[in-house]
Amino acid sequence: MLPDLDGLSLCKVLRTQSETKEIPIVMLTAKDAESDMVAGLDSILELLDQKGLLIVLEIRLPMRNIIMRNIVKRIYSFSVLILLAVSPLRAQDQQELRSRLETLEQEVADLKRLLLKIEEKKPEASQSKATTIPRPDPSSLRAYWKEGIRMDSTDQSVKFKLGGRILNDWVAFSADDSVDRNFTPVGGTEFRAARLYMSGTLHDRVEFKAQYDFAPISTALKDVWIGINKIPGLGKFRIGHFKEPFGLELMNSSRYITFMARALPTALMPSRNTGFLFTNPLAGQQMTWAAGVFKDTPDTAIGLGSENYSMTGRFTGLPLYQDEGRRLVHLGVAYSRRNPILDTLRLRARPETHLSDRWIDTRSFPARSEDLLGVEAALVQGPFSLQGEYVRAATDSPGLGDPSFNSFYVAGSLFLTGENRRYKRDTGTFTRVRPKGNLFGGEKGIGAWQLAARYSRLDLNHRTILGGELNNLTLGLNWFLNPNTRIMFNYVLADRQDIGEANIFQTRFQVDF
Repeated sequence: MLPDLDGLSLCKVLRTQSETKEIPIVMLTAKDAESDMVAGLDSILELLDQKGLLIVLEIRLPMRNIIMRNIVKRIYSFSVLILLAVSPLRAQDQQELRSRLETLEQEVADLKRLLLKIEEKKPEASQSKATTIPRPDPSSLRAYWKEGIRMDSTDQSVKFKLGGRILNDWVAFSADDSVDRNFTPVGGTEFRAARLYMSGTLHDRVEFKAQYDFAPISTALKDVWIGINKIPGLGKFRIGHFKEPFGLELMNSSRYITFMARALPTALMPSRNTGFLFTNPLAGQQMTWAAGVFKDTPDTAIGLGSENYSMTGRFTGLPLYQDEGRRLVHLGVAYSRRNPILDTLRLRARPETHLSDRWIDTRSFPARSEDLLGVEAALVQGPFSLQGEYVRAATDSPGLGDPSFNSFYVAGSLFLTGENRRYKRDTGTFTRVRPKGNLFGGEKGIGAWQLAARYSRLDLNHRTILGGELNNLTLGLNWFLNPNTRIMFNYVLADRQDIGEANIFQTRFQVDF
C-alpha cells in the first residue's frame, strides 16, 4: 500500500503528465472483495484513451455483475478482450461477446493481410537503401584533429598520428667578471627543437614511431622504434632508439616540462640509446614498470662493437589518485647498470639554459662501470604541484677511489587560472595542459597562467676529481594560449661555487601538435 495516495490515483497522475502518459502500467492488488475489484476495473477503464489496450487476464468475480459494454473499449477501431477463469454469463451478454469476437477476428484477419503486404515490400526497400547508402569499408581511414593530426580506420585496427614541435629560445646573460673569465656565456637565440614525427598502430598490435629533429644545432634522430602491444603478462615490447626508462624529469616530454631546461640531475641520467624494452601498467594503472637493455649510441643510432651495454629499469606507483588526477601522489625509483665506452666516463653540465657552455666538468676518467640510482616524487593538489628527484652516480674506478656524485632538485608550481598538471597513468609521466578557456578560436578565455620555482644542485667533486659544484635557482612564468601553444619566461640565478654567479633571462615560443 502506498503511504500518501492509492495506486489508482498515482496512475491518474502519470496519465496526465506528457513525460509519463505513454508508459505501460501493470497493476497488482491485494484486495479481493468483489466491490473493490469492480471499482478497480471501472477506474482502469477511465485511464484508457481511444488508443489504449485492455487485456483482462483473470477475473474472479461473477461476470453477471458487470455490464459488458462498460468494459469493452475501442482500440484503433477494434476491441481486444481476453477473459480467463470467468463465471457463467447471461445469454444476452454471451450474444454481445460473440458478436464482438467475430468483429475482432475479422479485423485481425485484415491486419494480417496488411502485414503480409508490408513484409513483401521490405526486400525492395532494403535493396534500394543498400544501393544509395553503401556500408563503410572497415579499412577506410578517417582524418580528424585531436591536439594533433590523426587518422583511424573504421574498425580502429589501424591508427596514425602526425605531429611536430617548434621551440624557439631567446637568452640574455648578466654575469660576474669571474664567470666571464672562466666561461663563455653565449646567449642569443636558437631553435631548440624543430621536429616532425609519425606514429601509429598497424593491425591493432604493431606500433611504431619515427621522429627527426631538424634544428640546426641538434639535427638528429630522436625516437625511432617498432613495438608490439598486448603481450600477456608483459604488456608492450619496443625495440629501436628511444629514452631509457630513468627519472620523471627526463621521461617527461620537452613539450610538457614546466621549465625551459631540465633540472641539473638529468646530467647524470641516461637519455636516448638503442635497445629493447618491456613495459606494462599494473593494478589498474596504479603502478607501472619498464625495463630494458641498451647500447650507448649517438644520435645517429649507430653503435659498433659487442660491448658497452646497459640495463635500465623504472618502477612508479600512485598511492593517491583522485578526481581524475587533480589530486595525486606519484612515487618512483629507477636503476641503471652501465658499462662506459672504452671504460672511460665523463660527466658535465650547463646551467639551466642551452645557450651556454658547460660550467662543471669531470673531464674523462677511467671507470669500468657506473651504477645510477634515482628516486622521484610528485604531488598534485588541484592547481598546486610539487616535484623532486635525487640521483646518485657511483663509479667503479679503483685507481681513483671509486668516486660517486650526487644531484637533486625541488620544484613547485601554481596555476593562477585553476588548471592542474595532467598525469598519464600508463607511463607514469605528466602530459599536456589544457586551459579552461583558450585565448583564440572563438573562446573568451585568457589561456592558462602558471607560476613556477625550482632549486637544483649538482656536485661533481669527489676526492681527486674536481669537476665543480653548480647551484641553480629558476623562476618561471608559463602562458598556455591553448593546448598546443605556450610562451615561457624563465629567470635563472646560476652559482658556480668558487667562481661566481650569472643572471640568465630567457624566453621560449612553443608550438607542438
